[in-house]
Amino acid sequence: MHFLIHAAAPSAATALAGSLVSHGHTPHKLAELSLPSDAPPDELFAALAQRQWGLLTDERPLPEFLYARRQAFNNVIILLANNLQADDFAPAMTRLFERYPRLSRGRLYTLTAARVKIRQLPGEN
Repeated sequence: MHFLIHAAAPSAATALAGSLVSHGHTPHKLAELSLPSDAPPDELFAALAQRQWGLLTDERPLPEFLYARRQAFNNVIILLANNLQADDFAPAMTRLFERYPRLSRGRLYTLTAARVKIRQLPGEN
């Protein structure tokens, strides 16, 4: 799968990209979408849908935007919980892909320090 890494810290983005690659997925940067870093969520999700990319983020307002507007997003979102530190990313990603080798479209996977939570995204999934 292809994932846009939308992380607050550049060091986090680097660690997350390495984790995705080690599990056979392709990481992408926001610049590849030709969007500014402060692009509104509706533009971001439209660009992701057009490219058929998932989203890997540590910014909770992005998936909350979809729920608030009941907007469909027929791909995968991986949300890193606030309590995850940079050295927890690799074990959390390994736990996710060991438990769910094939992520289901239309799902939000929230990674905490100890577990993976799954929630269906709004829309026709």
